[in-house]
Amino acid sequence: MVAQLKAQLIQAEFNLRETTVVAPTDGYVTQLALRPGMMAVPLPLAPLMTFVHTEQDFYVGAFRQNSLQRLKSGFEAEFLFRALPGKVFKGKVVEVLPTIPEGQIQASGTLRTTQTFNTSGRAMVKLVIEDDMSEYVLPTGSNVEIAVYSDSFTHVSIMRKVLIRMKSWQNYLYLDH
Repeated sequence: MVAQLKAQLIQAEFNLRETTVVAPTDGYVTQLALRPGMMAVPLPLAPLMTFVHTEQDFYVGAFRQNSLQRLKSGFEAEFLFRALPGKVFKGKVVEVLPTIPEGQIQASGTLRTTQTFNTSGRAMVKLVIEDDMSEYVLPTGSNVEIAVYSDSFTHVSIMRKVLIRMKSWQNYLYLDH
């Protein structure tokens, strides 16, 4: 009986130590759903909170597969935000992620349909903005349009730079309110 109570005490002390939630990096919690008495499990079945890292900001763009040969680390990029009409920001490609999400197949008890394979997945590209963005208020996840300029077809890049600026100016016009 005493041994059983000691074992329960050890287990309870362990469980208490494991109730502390520790951040993996500098950042903040948003959309907190964690409350006293809730059960947290190490599996990502139902996250109790969303943690936003405050390390260097980066953006992920989804590009058509036919542009893959012209997406390389270090290539110049320009960004335009709908929330900042008339402004275009300079940046660069950090990396092209080595997989396309549609290439993943999850094992399940159902047969795969051809619909699964009819999607043309987009290549995910990690980019950074090099201009100072500190004066602007843009929530994480803001919509952005990105143009990447490769080392080929440089004459087309000039036209693209003009077009992206024209599109940025169009963001002054919005009629949905």
